[in-house]
Amino acid sequence: MKTHLTDTTGPQLDQDTYEALLAGALAARTCGETAVRALLALPDAELGRRLKQEIALYLEVNNPPTSKATLSRPVRAGAGKRMGRGLRALVEDLALAARRQWVEDGELITATALQSGLHLSARALSQAVNARRMFTVRVDATDYFPAFYLCATPARRKLEAVTKSLGDMPGQNKLWFFTSPHESLGGLTPLQALPLLPGRIKFAAADFLAR
Repeated sequence: MKTHLTDTTGPQLDQDTYEALLAGALAARTCGETAVRALLALPDAELGRRLKQEIALYLEVNNPPTSKATLSRPVRAGAGKRMGRGLRALVEDLALAARRQWVEDGELITATALQSGLHLSARALSQAVNARRMFTVRVDATDYFPAFYLCATPARRKLEAVTKSLGDMPGQNKLWFFTSPHESLGGLTPLQALPLLPGRIKFAAADFLAR
């Protein structure tokens, strides 16, 4: 007998359906943490619509109405590529939407705004980026800086040291590191842990790099 899992916000799910849903969640995780955050930011109806589209496309490729043996290799390859492009486009669209929202919310700011807030010259800011003490995130052909660098000098120096320890990691990954909870920090984000557990943050950064 199949067990049913109850969700207080929706209908009961049988075990097979629940496991399929869990598999989908794990697959989304492999697309990257920025994309996962973007997925969670979508309205429920829009997320459901897009997921159903991708599931239907998957079924079209893997369970076509005629036998696979009767389909030519170019047809199968073309369908597979179409599905791949659809998935990649979805992930890229969601990640871009998340970055645009961060700009709108003021979590990402322009170089001019950062220079003004910190009283830095363009040269000094460029040197900080080149030395990997600060990083940028590109949104619609513009490079933005995390607004969390707008803090008192002692805290900013600690942030810069941690940023440098993240090396050549893409900016959006660095942003995720700083703004996401980490088990090694007791469920705090590095930004929250900075004044409380400063000694642990570099260890969290090393663990993040090793993933």
